[in-house]
Amino acid sequence: MTTSTTTSRDTISDTARRGQETYANAVHLWVDSIQKVIGSLPTPDSKLLHEVVDDYFTVAEQVLATQRKFANSVLAATASAVTDARSAAQDVARDAAAKTS
Repeated sequence: MTTSTTTSRDTISDTARRGQETYANAVHLWVDSIQKVIGSLPTPDSKLLHEVVDDYFTVAEQVLATQRKFANSVLAATASAVTDARSAAQDVARDAAAKTS
């Protein structure tokens, strides 16, 4: 191996090592900062959290029930309109057949 090859490898190796050290130091600083923030947060009240979850699903159930009622009313109105349109079309066809006979 020549001196320039060894020097180039050493330079690349040293640069990679310094980059890894810098990255590792940044991660350690980030973790330390996060731990300080989390450590300063109050402990959540488990009962309150369960109430929030229960309230969320109660509201979701109410919304779903309202959507079901709405969908059924739209379906009923559509069925009624289709029945009325079919009846009107049959009347027109009957009248037209009577006129041509």
